[in-house]
Amino acid sequence: CPVMSHQVPMSTLDADRTRLLAEHHIDLIVDVGANAGQYAQRRRKEGYVGAIVSFEPLRAAFTELRDAASRDPRWSAHNLALGDAAGPRVINVAANSYSSSFLQVLPAHMDAAPAAAFCGREEVEMQMLDALPHAWFAPGARLLKIDAQGFEATVLHGARQFLDAVALVELELSILPIYEGQELAHEMLALMRERGFCPVALEASYSHPVTGEIQCVDAIFARM
Repeated sequence: CPVMSHQVPMSTLDADRTRLLAEHHIDLIVDVGANAGQYAQRRRKEGYVGAIVSFEPLRAAFTELRDAASRDPRWSAHNLALGDAAGPRVINVAANSYSSSFLQVLPAHMDAAPAAAFCGREEVEMQMLDALPHAWFAPGARLLKIDAQGFEATVLHGARQFLDAVALVELELSILPIYEGQELAHEMLALMRERGFCPVALEASYSHPVTGEIQCVDAIFARM
């Protein structure tokens, strides 16, 4: 979620993920919205040794991601946004980088999380998962992780065929609106069920700093 720290202690979801990776024999993680590579690095620290393919559209974050991946022979990185169409798109750049989004952040959320405020715009290249070269992805069981700041459903719309080869999907779900026009958690749950996946692990990832109200959860889905 937009203000969640990437350096956090072992959580219930981390333990669930480790178990699910083993149970489903996952040997490829597709990391959409990788930022500087925090997610992939955390999986390595937890013992995952399979292949990782990361995607990050922002130039500055990608530079850090590329440097991190270059030290790992089973980790590749691509400077791309993923969605439901191909071509150039303009992304809103957040002050904290990882809250950057193609959607507009809502004022109510900026009040709670000032670091999520946008400070610029950047033109990036977008592609669909379904249109990417098969050679980029090793064969075997896959986990698809999408952290796209309200753009998760759009990424999934461009991955209809790709999902056929996916065993697990990890998504960030918003219970309350954070970005303008985003699908909320109940809509994403329905979409995932329509695509043949059910939730098998959930954890609150961001709560309002004053009210304590849960605004975001991280969810892992498995094929039904």
